[in-house]
Amino acid sequence: MPTPAQIERQIQLETQQIQDGITQLRDNTRKAEDNAYASSTAYAQKMLRTAIPAVAQEINKIRINRLIRGKAGAALADLAHYTMTIDDETLALLVIKVLFDVCTSPKDRDDLANNVIDRVGIAVEQEAKWRYFNEKDPLLLKWITQGQHSGKGLHYKDYDCTRRFKEKGISWDPWPRLSRVKIGAAFTEAACTATGWWQRQLKRTGKRTNAYIQPTPEMLTIINGLMRNAELFAPINLPMICEPNDWTNEQAGGYYCNQARVGNKLIRSFGVARLQGETPLQFLNHLQRVAYQVNPFILGVANRLEQDSYAVKLGKFLPADTLPLPEKPYDIATNKEARSAYRKQCVEVYDHNSTSLKRCIRTKLTLATARRFAKEERYYLPWSYDYRGRVYPIPAFLTPQDTCFGKSLVRFADGEPLTERGLYWLRFQLATTYGLDKATMEERQEWAKSPEALAIITAIATDPIGNISEWEGCDEPFLFLAAAEEYYSLVIAKTRTHTRLATAVDATCSGLQVLAGLSHDGSTAELVNVFPGSKPSDAYKAVANRVNPKLPQEWAIQLSRSDVKKVVMTVPYNSQPHSNRQSIRDALKDRGLEITPDQLTIIVRLTREAMNEIVPGPMEVMSWLNKEISNAIKSGRDHIEWTTPSGFAVKQDLRKVNTERIKAHLMGRVDLHIGTSLGEPDLNHHKNAGSPNLIHSLDSSILQIGLKDFAGPFTVIHDSVLCGANHMDAMQAAVRDAYVEIFLHHSPLHDFAEAIGAETPPPMQYTFDPETVKESTYFFC
Repeated sequence: MPTPAQIERQIQLETQQIQDGITQLRDNTRKAEDNAYASSTAYAQKMLRTAIPAVAQEINKIRINRLIRGKAGAALADLAHYTMTIDDETLALLVIKVLFDVCTSPKDRDDLANNVIDRVGIAVEQEAKWRYFNEKDPLLLKWITQGQHSGKGLHYKDYDCTRRFKEKGISWDPWPRLSRVKIGAAFTEAACTATGWWQRQLKRTGKRTNAYIQPTPEMLTIINGLMRNAELFAPINLPMICEPNDWTNEQAGGYYCNQARVGNKLIRSFGVARLQGETPLQFLNHLQRVAYQVNPFILGVANRLEQDSYAVKLGKFLPADTLPLPEKPYDIATNKEARSAYRKQCVEVYDHNSTSLKRCIRTKLTLATARRFAKEERYYLPWSYDYRGRVYPIPAFLTPQDTCFGKSLVRFADGEPLTERGLYWLRFQLATTYGLDKATMEERQEWAKSPEALAIITAIATDPIGNISEWEGCDEPFLFLAAAEEYYSLVIAKTRTHTRLATAVDATCSGLQVLAGLSHDGSTAELVNVFPGSKPSDAYKAVANRVNPKLPQEWAIQLSRSDVKKVVMTVPYNSQPHSNRQSIRDALKDRGLEITPDQLTIIVRLTREAMNEIVPGPMEVMSWLNKEISNAIKSGRDHIEWTTPSGFAVKQDLRKVNTERIKAHLMGRVDLHIGTSLGEPDLNHHKNAGSPNLIHSLDSSILQIGLKDFAGPFTVIHDSVLCGANHMDAMQAAVRDAYVEIFLHHSPLHDFAEAIGAETPPPMQYTFDPETVKESTYFFC
């Protein structure tokens, strides 16, 4: 139980994170407004989506009356063709965006009526221009836009596109300013009339009276209300320094302050969630009591790498790598060539720095959080469920569900002397993170004890920066570095006695493991290590070997396990042939192999056929699930529900949303969600999501049943479990016992059939006994 002093510190921390979140929201809003980009703010995004239909309707009236019926005057007559190529919704988007950006800008005279109207006219002309270019040469436009740097603004992109098309002999005749202003005035009037958010105001300065377009009091009231609501959800979710509150079906858990809990629910879903059983609640609250601390060794290495701007890409450590601007040539004023070269160099630096800052955000925030909690002896994580029963930490940083670098910063706060079996599993962690995850247990142990491994461990534990080449190319570089330092300190140098490292084991293709249990399919169980074996089975390699003999010899292509891995992993989650094509194409391209579309079609077909031959039980189950879920929705259900063997209550409520898609060439695609009520059930979404959701609900049930009262520090990453090395044997047994409990003492597929009112019995193979998983060495490895 936390002491009053600890609770007081936690409340102070939450109060600070609430204030930090509000400050960040306000700063970002102010910065956007200062840069004439208020349309990107939280309030503008909300208002824009509600305003577009009304403004589009008003624009349609103006276009019909003034352009089509010829009431616009001679100045607009020649432009009717161009403006009519832009649909009403896109025009509304352009106009409202400009009004938000310009009318809230703090710069003097930006909101002068003439300037605002002109900016609206310019935006409309730019959109018309790009549509004209797309009509003339769509391939050229696509090539230009794909090659433009992501950090460039709209004005540069427009200039660059216009210049390149002119070089190809395709020119755009600029609109006369008077015509552009008249169009801008007409559409600005439409936005003001439809929304009542902006008004024309006269202001006298000296002897002159100027007209301005400014927000109305009604608009400011709406903005203030939206910002107040946004601030309720603004708190930054950080780890806690004392145990989180327990969750119940009636009381929210996690953080202590009400405002810190806003937006964090037991079940991450829309609508009313179902009441949960005792086991899911017990597991979640038990998980929240696990204490962590920042790994000081990894943080020290990261600080040095950040200082040197050194990226470890395999570990997702990407620090800022900004370059200084080049020095100006001494003769820049008179030397045209030197001035041109200097400007080109500056553009390259700006582009590099823009990309670097975007890439480094995750690393930067992770380091900031780690430094904030580095002095804490222990911290805790509040957790919650998604609607399928998978558990997620509420904070975004310093959690086990992070990048390789982020996970390596986390270790258990409660250490204990390393036992002989703990040493075994520490060596396992070393070898697995080094890259021997497909080797046998014996091979991993032998490698970790070899002179080669001991030399690497010693080198990187004593001088990680000087020997970075020894670890940055490993499968999981930062996790290997953390394991090496732990092993060196406990076993080689013996400078520490207590182990705190989180040792991890992963399920072997968990989707197929669950489907093997559902259908009791022995052939699948053998392929994914549910059956005992002397070495790890390899379902990916088995599929590749089944396909290769059927490929034409003249292709000279032999698929590897990595080529089909993603397909085999995702087919149990209802992946479709079009996504399988992309996976196989990318895998072959990584190996330097280019294939034709027809070849790819054949490879995808053969791969899916191989799945039907090798794992018949899972494929039949998925086909049955798709059919029966479709029947359930067609029969009139608006959602489906089922309860897992752990007592987790799943509610799959997938509705159609009335969405209108707007494509503006300069700004990309915008999806408008019109209306707030839920639509009718989405049949295709229900059918495609049913198999993945059932699988996820069951793999999470394995963890809930197996670990709800686990006696030792532990944590989870979906189908991976982590604990102190001394406790890994107990965790292995707990996971296997839970698998047996679910698939031998329950029949989840029959329970699911009853829950959704299935019209046909589920397909079962009954070719293996789930009890055999207790003897499987490589079930989780």
